[in-house]
Amino acid sequence: TNTPKPFRFANSRSLAFDGTGDYINIPDTVLNRYQGTVSLWFKTNSIAAGDIWAFGNLNNTTGDRVYIYRSGSNIGARLDDTSFFGSTAIIVGRWYHAALVWRTNNTGEFYVNGSSAGTVSSLTYSPNIQAAVSIAAQGGSASPWNGSLDDVRVYNRALSATEIKAISQVEVFGDRDNTYTLQDALDVDENILLAKGTLISGGVDISVGAGWNNSGATYTGSTSSVTFNAAEAGHLIRSNSSTFHNVIFNDGGGDSGGWSLSDALETGYLFTVTASDSVNGVNLSGYDLTVGGDFIVTAAGEVTASNSTIKVGGNWTNLAGANGFTYGTSTVEFNSSSADQNITSGTQTFYNLVINNTSSSLSDDDIVIDDDLNIENDFTLYDGEFYGGSYDITVGRHWAMATAGTFTAGTSSVEFDDASKVSTVYGNTAFHNLLIRTASKRVDFEAGTTTTVSNAFTIDGQAQGTFVDLNSTVVGTQWTINTPADNAYVYFVDVIDSESSEDSITAYSSVNMGNNEYWNFIVIPIYRSVGPGNVSALDTGSADANNLNITDSTATFDNPVPNNVGVGDAIQYDSAANGAIEADDSIVFIHARIDSRHYTVKTAAGGVPTAVVNDQDWSIFRAYTSLALAETGTENAGIDGDLVNFDTWADGKDISSATGSNEQWHIPCYADATDTTNVNISGWTTGRDNYINVFTPVSATQVGTTQRHEGKWTTKGYSLETTGAANTFQASEDFVRVDGLKISQDRTSGDSAGVYTTSQSGVATSGVYISNNIIRATGPRYGRYGIDISGGLTTVYIYNNVVYDYDAYACILTNLAHVAYVYNNTVYNCATGINEGPDNSIIAKNNICYNNTDNYNGVFHSDSTNNLSGPT
Repeated sequence: TNTPKPFRFANSRSLAFDGTGDYINIPDTVLNRYQGTVSLWFKTNSIAAGDIWAFGNLNNTTGDRVYIYRSGSNIGARLDDTSFFGSTAIIVGRWYHAALVWRTNNTGEFYVNGSSAGTVSSLTYSPNIQAAVSIAAQGGSASPWNGSLDDVRVYNRALSATEIKAISQVEVFGDRDNTYTLQDALDVDENILLAKGTLISGGVDISVGAGWNNSGATYTGSTSSVTFNAAEAGHLIRSNSSTFHNVIFNDGGGDSGGWSLSDALETGYLFTVTASDSVNGVNLSGYDLTVGGDFIVTAAGEVTASNSTIKVGGNWTNLAGANGFTYGTSTVEFNSSSADQNITSGTQTFYNLVINNTSSSLSDDDIVIDDDLNIENDFTLYDGEFYGGSYDITVGRHWAMATAGTFTAGTSSVEFDDASKVSTVYGNTAFHNLLIRTASKRVDFEAGTTTTVSNAFTIDGQAQGTFVDLNSTVVGTQWTINTPADNAYVYFVDVIDSESSEDSITAYSSVNMGNNEYWNFIVIPIYRSVGPGNVSALDTGSADANNLNITDSTATFDNPVPNNVGVGDAIQYDSAANGAIEADDSIVFIHARIDSRHYTVKTAAGGVPTAVVNDQDWSIFRAYTSLALAETGTENAGIDGDLVNFDTWADGKDISSATGSNEQWHIPCYADATDTTNVNISGWTTGRDNYINVFTPVSATQVGTTQRHEGKWTTKGYSLETTGAANTFQASEDFVRVDGLKISQDRTSGDSAGVYTTSQSGVATSGVYISNNIIRATGPRYGRYGIDISGGLTTVYIYNNVVYDYDAYACILTNLAHVAYVYNNTVYNCATGINEGPDNSIIAKNNICYNNTDNYNGVFHSDSTNNLSGPT
């Protein structure tokens, strides 16, 4: 260093050498042979000889060299090939300052504790020798030093006696507290080191090219700015509990300036990162940051927060985007006691955000957001008024509202969006929009509190099996939701311990887990069509440049679509408007026919579809290509591969309200061809209102041309025709309905039925409906039963059916403990027409049994009436 000024030690540490081989070697060093100074502090541990500093021809007894060494109990030096000079007695365990000077006039001088200890003259030191410098030894491990060294300095000039004295008066671990006051701006190319005393900058600015190390001094920033201008990374900021006024971090015009804190940092006013293109920026390294005024990250600056707590008394402005603030697990607290604060987050994310403005005047403790706000973890409002404006606020975990805090929602939306975290809403909050649309998200509401939503209350778990869970923090104690029912969009939710105070909320495909008041859990109707063997599109937009528009749940075509298009049919369309059907496009299902150009449509889950305008890339398909495939969830292969798997289950589904999706499945069957695969409805979980309805569409609100038979067996209408020993249509689950089908059995062996049902629950109300069907046996008469009701306490409704040619046994058989309502059926050419089995009760009305071996068998309920038989 060229600096002649005395500096106090940076810290209380030194280098210790044990005299058994410890040393420092600096190879190939070239000193200024004409002039120079070596300055150091030393302390010896023993009276044994040892070298402190050695340079030059160390292996010769004569020649060019620079030595500081101890001989016995004395310290001294050698220059060139002079003898030991400047000999001074020293005491073991005491610190001393030594300096060795050589000058251009061929003289040298040795100083101890700032005083001259000896001089030499007529030096012939050669400037051409290159050699290593050894510290605490001589040319390696020889003559080792046993003691401590500190503040070793090498100057490329000869210091004056005054300068050496000044250095020597810097006491090790000194206790003098001098005060230094800047009179004008201070510009430091490298580090600022504050070891002792007080530095007052007043209103004078300081520019620092590297780091700031305050190890024991006091810095008073007053109104000045400290600007760090490094163009490289790796600098430390140590404030030692001193408060800056303004701190500015700039990358010196480069792109890699970087600083890390080594203790907590506090500013009285600004904390600013103005780096134009920073890569490293400022790393808080887990230490806390307190900013009395504004926190500003401009351009492409970067702050890494780790797990720090950052307290801000002014505005937060991040103009560097998502990379401007790397949040880690940090907490940012806004805590002004005197003024409003604005938050401009610039697409960044906070981890924990705390509002704690404590002004006594409500007019000046507001927090206003100026853009969307994303909070990874918790939001806490202790005190002050927080304004949502018109922005979106997303919260990953908790929302806590203290009584002294106020949330003024404006037209903002608050959404809880992290399924991996259980969110809790503490306190009473009035939202504008409250959204929970993340699958499998759980949100608990503090028991006894009221959550008010003035506009949209949107809860959507997306699908069965990924419900949103709404709970109370205390089991059995209700939380209250206060929102207009018309503004509630609630799908795929399970709710417990809740009261809706303003109006009843309708929850679709949702589960009532108990202790809920003024909630309506509505079954969602689901439609899926069956077109046997039909993988082709029923119609396309490209066929006649037919535009499709979907608004809300209404699909409108410019031109009529074919009359055989109806309920349950799938419409795939280009909702992304990119000219092709891809994974980001949509599929909907017809729920009702208005006319040949207008249809009511819903998503696969029964929700409102994505809108589209003037799309010609649409196609209409049957959802399934057989009734058996619809039961197992194997979809029509003709539908675009990017949109299939709209039914994610296989071999049955839980559609119950208690544990499933709270749906009602309608499976319309179309007369595209004969269906020839036996059907067994199995693996489903159903309920009284969550039934499976297999039917043929017949009305104008279902289809343009009827898909049902005409009351007799012809080629018209959907037909299920099978051969073999199995039941043609079997319902192995409760709550199944079959309506309007033609069912034909060609039995070659075994005992089976055209329609066979068996109860799984054994519950008397597990109703089965069999209506408006034509059921016949063909071929050899191995088919024993037309309709066989077997097993359990099922209530059965059998009406308006035509059953014939089961001459091996009964056309209609009820067995075990049932209540069977058998009305308006025609039974012909069977061994037994209607047979009442043991432990059942048939109420038969208005039936015709004709040409059967035995038209009626059993003791029917006394309410039975108006049943005919013949010919005898």
